[in-house]
Amino acid sequence: MHILFLGNFLPAPLMQNAVRDSRGKVSFSNHIYEWNILKSLTGREDVRLEALTVPGVGSYPKGNRRIFTRACRTEERGIPVESVGSCNLWPYFTVSRRYHLQKTLIKKLRAYGREPLEILLCAPSYYTQLALRSALKRVGSDARVTAILPDVPVIMDEMSGADGLRGRLIHRRTARSMELLSECDRYILLTEQMRDFIPDGKPYLVMEGVVEMTPSAPPAAGPVIAYTGVVDRQYGLGQLVDAFLQLKTPGAELHIAGSGPMAEELRDLSRKHPSIRYAGGVSPEEAAGIRAGASVVVNPRTSEHRFTRYSFPSKTLEYLVSGKTVVAHMLPGIPEEYRPYLIVPEREDAAALAAALDKALALDPGTVAQRAEAARNFVRQFKTCRPQGDRILQFLAR
Repeated sequence: MHILFLGNFLPAPLMQNAVRDSRGKVSFSNHIYEWNILKSLTGREDVRLEALTVPGVGSYPKGNRRIFTRACRTEERGIPVESVGSCNLWPYFTVSRRYHLQKTLIKKLRAYGREPLEILLCAPSYYTQLALRSALKRVGSDARVTAILPDVPVIMDEMSGADGLRGRLIHRRTARSMELLSECDRYILLTEQMRDFIPDGKPYLVMEGVVEMTPSAPPAAGPVIAYTGVVDRQYGLGQLVDAFLQLKTPGAELHIAGSGPMAEELRDLSRKHPSIRYAGGVSPEEAAGIRAGASVVVNPRTSEHRFTRYSFPSKTLEYLVSGKTVVAHMLPGIPEEYRPYLIVPEREDAAALAAALDKALALDPGTVAQRAEAARNFVRQFKTCRPQGDRILQFLAR
């Protein structure tokens, strides 16, 4: 089986510069998700895999310090990777990315000729969909396209809250993006509820995440709570701070890492409250280190917003693998099978979250170790690269 993966991950040669040159938030959740899918398909005798990426960087000058992103070719974990270059100058940013991606896709599709080809289109943006559609038509390729949807464009549009002329333009582009999405042959979804946005009768696979197993971190030295991810009130960060300030556990600390709209507010809070430590935007490796130093990891996101029906927080799997006690709400997009491995607050308010955190911090070491091992076994058996890769390949072979 020949598979061409098309995504937005950052290849290793560009990673350091992309993080250094960013002027806005840097979110690694999609990067990690895409790489875990790629890893799940490697080492298979019957699979020829290559990857094409348009790196997820911002436009110049608001979101990026560089006008150009260079193209590069590399090999990572035995996977040939080609990264498309672009001019980042706004407003030519998306036009440039679409042009260079389409040009590269045409070359690749012609190289495949009439060989059967499976295209995995991950986190499809509007310009990516246009480039792929045009390239397929130009070459006359009959490759099958499977869209992998960590997010739904129309839901992301709602979350942006854009209004005025800019909002109308975004809504129009989103509507067109959803039309293009309906042309895909099959879909891999994060949640069952995402079916609301795909055509009836088309095949789909629900696969909320893929994660790599890492060594379980040693017990923390004290009562430390950690959150790693985007710092935004719509993700529950305001409620987490309120809950922490209500804790009854003496000596507790709250460690937060990530970029987002609440960054300045969290810096101010950390100056006023020494027990709150905010590290700002960090790399995936640094985020893992912060989780390793905690005794409890928390996802404070509530079901208040509609998008929680159509998302599975990727940090859930990262948290369960860490070997730490996990406190989180059971959101609509989280399958019931996860409940035994979480401490779930009784209600979705700050007081209930504080009570759940106090409960988690009060667990004895034996119970913590038992819960951690059960969670890691669950993830290892069902959510790691090998079993999830098997599911993807079986789905593609239908």
